[in-house]
Amino acid sequence: MSNMYICENLRTPFASIGGFLSRINPRLVGSLMIHRLLERNSSLSADMIDELLIGNILSANLGADFATQVIRTSRLNDDIERGMINCGHITGLKLVDFAVKSLTDGPSVIAAMGIENISSAPNYIANDRVKAAMKAEEAPTLNGVLRDAYYVDEMKNFAGQLAENVIKKNKLTRKDIDAYVLESIGKTKAAAEGGKFANEICKVKIDIKDGADFVFTEDTEYKRYDQTPDISSLDPSFQKDGLLTLASSARSADGGSLALIANEEAVKEYGLKPSARISGYSEVYGKAEDYVKSGAKATKNALKQGGVKLSEIDFFELHEDFASTPLIYSKELKIAGDKLNRNGGSLGVGNPISSTGLRLVNSICNQFSQNGGTKAVATLCGPAGGSAALLLEKV
Repeated sequence: MSNMYICENLRTPFASIGGFLSRINPRLVGSLMIHRLLERNSSLSADMIDELLIGNILSANLGADFATQVIRTSRLNDDIERGMINCGHITGLKLVDFAVKSLTDGPSVIAAMGIENISSAPNYIANDRVKAAMKAEEAPTLNGVLRDAYYVDEMKNFAGQLAENVIKKNKLTRKDIDAYVLESIGKTKAAAEGGKFANEICKVKIDIKDGADFVFTEDTEYKRYDQTPDISSLDPSFQKDGLLTLASSARSADGGSLALIANEEAVKEYGLKPSARISGYSEVYGKAEDYVKSGAKATKNALKQGGVKLSEIDFFELHEDFASTPLIYSKELKIAGDKLNRNGGSLGVGNPISSTGLRLVNSICNQFSQNGGTKAVATLCGPAGGSAALLLEKV
């Protein structure tokens, strides 16, 4: 099989729930990323893209056949293949795996897009049949985001409670967790102010009827920490005696990420400029309470597949669902802190769930050119027990 490459990648600024992206139809956000992708790569034309794969967790309220909506709003050809996947929190990395498996013989290019508009996710109101089953005249409204994204069926509870259980098993302290939060947010702020996200973020413009317009080029989540300088004073969010707070939990966000995956034939024939070679991928499934260990094992498996030793990895990009996850992950793999999330992570950038995996990929590709290094791993630890890891090597 020929080599597979990441040839272009970008994302929108990630916006807080109810923020600027909540005002834009998600299909327009997807279309915008396609437009920016073609603008940024002069050697790429819409005719070269064979398929669009979209990852999305919260599809309610997006309308029918969302992938077709995006294609018909963008500059892509209407007859290209398309598909949507929902593999839980690992969706962003699974998109890369699906794309690699979908590449055909001869020149082949696939656009992989993760997109979430969590602001538009509806709540669920019980109908009469549900009320009858519950033997209740009234039933509580169920939050759609919690139910469809953060409910862990194995423990009949939500991801926050799961993380608290994992923290107790690993004997972390509130001091450990808060210290990691401040370190991660400091990295995110320094990277944002130093322009390190500028190449991966495409601008989003909102036109107002009176002729005014607003342009957004920055993430907004990390700025919320300025409003709570003393995070040690925050109350626990998930359990009365818990250690996790709003500061140590990644906030759901609106946003999208896009990566162009191509085979070696396409790179040569179309004159594409790859930024990374895809060298290994692994998924590991286990018990919910072992989800961080599953992430560590997936990392080891991806390295083995690529024939690379852990000591050869220059840096790691890990999704910070909670501040406890990177602390446990780095302990499992014995990773030095200066190799993990060098530009910060999801705590400061935000978590548009299906977009986050591709955001990790984008970050690696940009750091290859900015911070040096030739080998990196992106890992997502899924709260349902399924985790994924992707090994990338600089071209």
